Amino acid sequence: MPGGRVGRVTHPVRPAGPEDLTALPAVEAATDEVFAEVGISPLPPGAADVEELGRAAYVVVVGEPVVGFARVEVVDDEAHLEQLASRRSLR
Repeated sequence: MPGGRVGRVTHPVRPAGPEDLTALPAVEAATDEVFAEVGISPLPPGAADVEELGRAAYVVVVGEPVVGFARVEVVDDEAHLEQLASRRSLR
């Protein structure tokens, strides 16, 4: 939705800065817990470390502090959504 609007709460969507990367593994782990609760596990490994996330082609984050993120890579010269994760509070 335009402007990052989810329900009645607005969360800013912005490019991830270096200071945001340390929060992303915890957001990823929170998302994995939701999948496990509904019987979808184990999941393939994600970008669980800050260094790997820092090498991504593009990462956007939602919220301040970060409550979600999208990681984009380039595959065959095209944008590929590699990962999407959010804390339960964003859903």
